[in-house]
Amino acid sequence: MDFIKVGHVMNTHGIKGELKIKPLTDSVERFGEDILFYLGRKKDPVHITSFRDYKGLVYLRFKEFDHINQVLSYKNEYLYVEEKDRYPLEEGKYYIDDLLGCDIFDGEGKKIGVLKDVLTHSVHPIYEVNDGKGQIFYIPGVKEFVKKIDLENQRIIVQLIEGIRDED
Repeated sequence: MDFIKVGHVMNTHGIKGELKIKPLTDSVERFGEDILFYLGRKKDPVHITSFRDYKGLVYLRFKEFDHINQVLSYKNEYLYVEEKDRYPLEEGKYYIDDLLGCDIFDGEGKKIGVLKDVLTHSVHPIYEVNDGKGQIFYIPGVKEFVKKIDLENQRIIVQLIEGIRDED
């Protein structure tokens, strides 16, 4: 069975087994659906009984948990859905999980790094790129900078401007 990350467990919340989740989906309403979710490395099946969206994070309560001690081990883990429960996307939209790990190339075909994260707390996504030499730099996830996404070959072609990253 294939699983898709839909949230990153940031922390616990309160003492009744609630978790604070960074959504990895544009549709936070999905946390209110009556489907099976999976939690953590072991993909423990869970049922969400309630959720609320607050300041870009989602707070989830589960049928299976009623105390903080039951959820502590899930901190820094992920929340998943089965592949069959993944929402179809419109043309030109991509799941963050599919983008992570893609090689980043400049317009001349030179590899400049690997996509490590997509930050979603601003007006547009921000791509966090590791250059493989210990440097991290950021690229706005907009068409002016991101020229082509090729998921089949795990490649993203970008057009950088001067000053966006330190060069040797």
